[in-house]
Amino acid sequence: MRGSNGLSGLILVSSLGALVAGCSAIIDTDTSKLAAGSPQMGKCAHACDDGIPCTIDECGTDNVCHYRPSAEACDDGIGCTEDICDPMRGCSHKESDERCQFCAPGSTCNAKVGGCIGFTQQRNCDDKDPCTKDACSVAEMMCTSTDVDADADGFAAVSVNGTDCGGDDCDDSQAGVNPKAIEACNGRDDNCDGRVDEDCQDTPDTCESAVTLMFKGETGMIEGSFAQVQPNFDVSCGSNNMPDAVYHLALGGSPVDIVLESMQDSAEVVLAAGASCGDAGFQLGCAEPLSSGTTRLAFHRYQKPELFILVDAKNKNESKNYRIKVSVTAVAGDTCLPTAFDYSNCGTLVGVMPEGQGQLQGSCQGGLFPRQASESVVRMTPTAKVTVRATSSEFSPTLYAREGCGPFSSDAVCNAPQGGNGEAKIDLDPSRGAMFVVVDGAQPGQSFTLTCSD
Repeated sequence: MRGSNGLSGLILVSSLGALVAGCSAIIDTDTSKLAAGSPQMGKCAHACDDGIPCTIDECGTDNVCHYRPSAEACDDGIGCTEDICDPMRGCSHKESDERCQFCAPGSTCNAKVGGCIGFTQQRNCDDKDPCTKDACSVAEMMCTSTDVDADADGFAAVSVNGTDCGGDDCDDSQAGVNPKAIEACNGRDDNCDGRVDEDCQDTPDTCESAVTLMFKGETGMIEGSFAQVQPNFDVSCGSNNMPDAVYHLALGGSPVDIVLESMQDSAEVVLAAGASCGDAGFQLGCAEPLSSGTTRLAFHRYQKPELFILVDAKNKNESKNYRIKVSVTAVAGDTCLPTAFDYSNCGTLVGVMPEGQGQLQGSCQGGLFPRQASESVVRMTPTAKVTVRATSSEFSPTLYAREGCGPFSSDAVCNAPQGGNGEAKIDLDPSRGAMFVVVDGAQPGQSFTLTCSD
């Protein structure tokens, strides 16, 4: 492994970051162990909290409170300032031109702009080693070298331009390839163990050969080539007679939220999914590519024991591999809080209404007792003007959007189809910022589909 401190450099590292607005922004994390009579320390007559956030407060073995200044607790994120903790006054920050001049001769420190200004050249910290990334640290006033990690996955490259670097990332151009990656059936060595597609099941061409997804934590990746599969299924969106691959997700039956999303470097795909495998099963949810080229299919409050996923080629003779990120998380709350399901990236969302009586009412909502209906809430922060549609085969949805759900909140827009089951549609403008979109008018357990397009 290469690394440590070399001399020479091409990059000026000022350790610049967001300014901390005074010491009050820093939490005195040590106070949890300062209660009188702490068994780990001495027995002081009172809690040893001096009220200064940047001091480390301890009850010593001499049964006396001790307060040690910690400059690290005052770090303002600006490399050229000296961070000082005064036990009486708290944090202060002193501009240091000396720090700037080491990396950029002739420059001065300006805390207001967050770093060094007035320089025309930088110190050359290039150590001529292709295996290291070299920089000049303003804060440390020294050249630094770190192992090359071009894909930023936390693993150093095995080699760079033919030079052996001693790292363990066998493909430093792919963040999904490293020693901790999970091997996928995609024709490459994902986990850098020297083997390709070990322990893979059959080609995911039919329901019988569907590949069961196995991944750690909440996320995993579906990867493969359409060259290995045939067109076997017809879905409710996209074009028929396209090559498709089948995957299987075992869930257990407890309600979860699921998001399937194609990656930027993936082939264009149509995604379909359902509780059973086959043309009928895949009709539960279907999504085509958005204008960005990515495809997103999500399920909110999905509670079947398994999900079958169909990855369908958008274009015939597709040469690129498909790459689909799969996320399975706990059910997000149907309330106007930041923890609501995030629908900002649009796509198709298939949801199930929660248990219990609703608390909201749309301004266009009819009926004798509209608040008794169940509602589902998602949050959106659109970056462009979008149209959101709500449909259901089980009820006639009302669709509205608002900035909050307090007693004085009102709808920015509301739409309810007239008579029978239909489609509710609203337009959202990015100028309004974050909004909560509410699907209303159902009974608990009834399902709906949201689609969003720009």
